[in-house]
Amino acid sequence: MTKKVSILVVEDDESMLEYVSTVLERLGFEVTQATTGREVIAALAVNSFDIVLTDHLTVDYKGTSVLQAVQMLRPQAQVIVMSGIPTLEEAANSYLKGARAYLAKPFGLDQLRSAVIRCLEGTA
Repeated sequence: MTKKVSILVVEDDESMLEYVSTVLERLGFEVTQATTGREVIAALAVNSFDIVLTDHLTVDYKGTSVLQAVQMLRPQAQVIVMSGIPTLEEAANSYLKGARAYLAKPFGLDQLRSAVIRCLEGTA
């Protein structure tokens, strides 16, 4: 039996958190939710995620800090950064710090699915 791909979704906007989580669950992924940096650290401490999909800004962490926490605690996990106020500088900085994909909000189902698939294939 093949293990389900596990994704941690980090988002402090409840409607976006539910949208992304629901889409990913319908695509067959195992989803864990976090709304704060503390919840991220707690989840990373006990779970091995394949992908972490994080908002650029959360209540108590910037997305790049979440990215750094993932790299320290679960370096095998791929990170996708989402942003509601995307800039070229922010996207470039996210990639330079190790993000495998970057999504500008609002994004559609196809963009989300494509980013996740690229992370799983290692071709982001």
